[in-house]
Amino acid sequence: MRTSARNQFVGEVIDVKHGAVNDEILLRANDGLEIVAVITHGSAASLGLAAGKPAFALVKASSVIVMVDVADSQGIGQGSFCRHGVGRDPGRP
Repeated sequence: MRTSARNQFVGEVIDVKHGAVNDEILLRANDGLEIVAVITHGSAASLGLAAGKPAFALVKASSVIVMVDVADSQGIGQGSFCRHGVGRDPGRP
């Protein structure tokens, strides 16, 4: 499969919390990073997502902002990639 998403995380599904319409999927990437995705129940069922199943996450977003302390945000700008946030990898064009 070819994709334009540059942030790709290979790992394993740790937990699936089923909802009426959407399911919350917890994936632990091979490097230990935990990613939560909310997808439709139909998509989760179609993919057969369950704890222990190998999977990968592709992240392509124009904006992901999570912040708790403005003083600690020095050096994290638009298009940056760090352990606590996902954006465009600054080392790639």
